[in-house]
Amino acid sequence: MHRMRGIGGITYWLAIFPVDCIKSAMQTDAINPAQRKYTDIRTTARLLWAEGGVKRFYKGFTPCLIRAAPANGVMLLTVDKVTAFLNRSS
Repeated sequence: MHRMRGIGGITYWLAIFPVDCIKSAMQTDAINPAQRKYTDIRTTARLLWAEGGVKRFYKGFTPCLIRAAPANGVMLLTVDKVTAFLNRSS
C-alpha cells in the first residue's frame, strides 16, 4: 500500500512539476509589468523550453521528491490521527 502511495506521489510530481516550474518563473519575474520577461503562460513555457528543453522544466525535481516523501508521510499520519480522534469523539 505504501509503495503505491509513493508511486502515485512520483507520478503526480512528474505531471505537475513543469506547470509548477512555469508558475515559479512567472512569480519571480519583475514586479513592473513593462519589465517582465514572462508575460503569459505560453510565452513562459516557450522561453523556458528555449533555455534547456525538457530538462529546464524539471530543474529542482530531485529535491522536490526528497521533500515530498517526509511531507506526505507527516500529512498522512496527521489525517489518520485526526480521523481516529474524531471517530472516537462521536
